[in-house]
Amino acid sequence: MNHSLADKRGLDSLPVIADWQEWWREWGPKIASQHGKQGWVLFLLDAQEKIQEVSMLASRVIRNKAPWEARGWTEAEWGNVEAEGEAAVVWFATHAPGPLRDAPEWAQFLFTAQHGNLCSLARLCRELRGLQEQGYKVAVVERQPAGLRLDDAATEILLQETA
Repeated sequence: MNHSLADKRGLDSLPVIADWQEWWREWGPKIASQHGKQGWVLFLLDAQEKIQEVSMLASRVIRNKAPWEARGWTEAEWGNVEAEGEAAVVWFATHAPGPLRDAPEWAQFLFTAQHGNLCSLARLCRELRGLQEQGYKVAVVERQPAGLRLDDAATEILLQETA
């Protein structure tokens, strides 16, 4: 698996998050099997997975699931994205006290960074929910060899605007 920090995948967050989830599916279990005998190590791993989960949730919600198509969408994506972001922060605060107490100082810095990341994601989810409530939609325009392509949600919006 690649350890490269290069990112040449365009502007979308979804493929980047999917790549990191794939990377984590390989390395998370390896780390857990080699070092996961202590609660703080397992919590560190779980918190990383939670960060990726909320990141993927926000990225997928931005893509405006079609109201007639439920395949591939999780219950969290159909729900309130703001509540899901906040729940991740609450999860961390609820489960962190024991692992934080037992962790070495360097790991406590990582826990602080993970908590900050989850708080930032919760704010992003709050902003996304606000945009949803105000009626904003994301129009994904993609350049392809045949020309510009609009996703179904964007096409529907453009057709309504021109009608």
